[in-house]
Amino acid sequence: MKRKNILKVAGNLLIAALMILSTIAATANTVKDQKPETELIGMEASDTEQPIPRQFDGVWLHYDTGKPQWKWGAVYPYIAHDAIVLTPEILAPYDSWSVKEVMFYHFADPGSEPHNTEVIIYEGNNTISPETTLTTEDFIAEGSGWQNFILSSPAIVDASKYLWVSVKIHHAPDEYPMYADTTVSYPGLSDKYYYPIYGWLNLSDFDYNQSWLLRARVAKEPDLDCEGELRWENIVPGTAITGNFTVKNAGDPGSELNWTVSEYPSTWGSNWNFSPASGTGLTPEAGPITVIVSVVALPDENTVRTGTVKIINSDDFSDSCPINVYMETPRNKAANYPFLYRMFERFPNLFPMLRYLLGF
Repeated sequence: MKRKNILKVAGNLLIAALMILSTIAATANTVKDQKPETELIGMEASDTEQPIPRQFDGVWLHYDTGKPQWKWGAVYPYIAHDAIVLTPEILAPYDSWSVKEVMFYHFADPGSEPHNTEVIIYEGNNTISPETTLTTEDFIAEGSGWQNFILSSPAIVDASKYLWVSVKIHHAPDEYPMYADTTVSYPGLSDKYYYPIYGWLNLSDFDYNQSWLLRARVAKEPDLDCEGELRWENIVPGTAITGNFTVKNAGDPGSELNWTVSEYPSTWGSNWNFSPASGTGLTPEAGPITVIVSVVALPDENTVRTGTVKIINSDDFSDSCPINVYMETPRNKAANYPFLYRMFERFPNLFPMLRYLLGF
């Protein structure tokens, strides 16, 4: 290629590069200066903190003070995706704990349809955007007030990373389902929202100093574990028998397990008794506890029954364990051999070997 042509191509490339850089700069300025395309409606501040719903074990992590003062939405069908970001400093005391529940303050007009809602937990290495989805679950938000969502697949906290707690609310035009608190603001942490064109933004970027009423409950995760079986063989019908098994918490150190016996084969045998039949606050450090089981055996002879005793985590019914049960009542030998039974009863020392072989 001639030198003149080379210079001409290079000049064209330089002009194209300058045009691209100018476009990027213009777009960046537009994002910085542009308000979000959502309509903000002001609400009077509450005089008192809104009541917080019940909680089980654990700690609620949040930035808001519990005062629903502003609500966010859009004049067109929209998916509001809002989040708070919990820093490694906040998470440090809760490393390896589990995010078990999320709640947010929801607004719904009287008679409006419930909102399909997704709870999504992310983690990442900064407050700009998340990197990894830890868990996502679908729920329904209905009515105004705090909405509590217990996660069936809790997310594990890694205190070396930033934890993003978000809700994604699908709503109709002119609905404003998400509340914010104007009394406190942590820019870039308490006010994240996702805008499809620009990605994750902050309300504070547009002079809205607010915090979402959005919270996450973290707790040490217990894990129910049971060992043993109830096996009764050659039991005399109608007699009282006993057995035992153990229950322990194999979960996180310091976690507390609440458990109970939820099912047992009550249709065979009678007077079932478990001591204890339930427990609260069982820690891994406490080790296993022994459950003593007593029951009156089946009244029928020559009967075999199998079943299970089911123990459950009282706070998480999906966490359960079975104890196998086997009961056998043999045939009454006296009924099979009445003559020999009467003879051995009258002459107990007669034919000891025969007595042994026949099981008398």
